[in-house]
Amino acid sequence: MACNLTLGFSRLLTKKFTSEFPHVERYFWTLVNQPKFRKILGEVKQAESVPSIQSAKKPSQAKEPTKPKDEPKKEAKKEPAKPKLEEAVAEEEAPKAQGKESS
Repeated sequence: MACNLTLGFSRLLTKKFTSEFPHVERYFWTLVNQPKFRKILGEVKQAESVPSIQSAKKPSQAKEPTKPKDEPKKEAKKEPAKPKLEEAVAEEEAPKAQGKESS
């Protein structure tokens, strides 16, 4: 449970918020300060403020321009597939024509 709470305490759950849950807060800090936990997790510091929503939107805006770049690649991949299908149809028709002549 303490490992699951670590991300929340270090990035999202401020002291003001966690003070409403004193038993959970005491449990968490007791465990993460144990030598074996500290060896794995390192020093855990509680978030001082909640990240703003605007900072979360910036990465999504950066991803949007990459989407149009991916679309032409998909179209380019589809174009070579069409001639292969036409060649396969032509090859199938040719043996059938030869088979009819020998009959």
